Amino acid sequence: MASARQARRGRRDRAASSRRTVLLQNKRITNSWTILPYALSRFQYGVPAAFTWQTNPQPHQDLTREQQFQYKNADLLSRQGPETIATYLQRLEYRVRFYRLLFYPALYVVLPFFFLNW
Repeated sequence: MASARQARRGRRDRAASSRRTVLLQNKRITNSWTILPYALSRFQYGVPAAFTWQTNPQPHQDLTREQQFQYKNADLLSRQGPETIATYLQRLEYRVRFYRLLFYPALYVVLPFFFLNW
């Protein structure tokens, strides 16, 4: 019984220590206990949203020329209106041409097995 209690206490202490470390890192980097560093970076530089249902953020900090160029390119590639089936199919059609880069190497690995005489 005592060893089980000690193990639980040890796990609880390690979890509390890791939570304190994350909170302290947040406070030192972002000056807030609850804002994660990557979230602040996305807010400041306007990193495009990862999901189609999210809106793209606007940069809240002056960007360098290279950052402005990258932001404009990412903004042009992102959707301009609400997500519909038509916009999804257009985006899919645009991206399908790059699938050949993924499928051909796997085909080359399997292709010799089709020509072997069993």
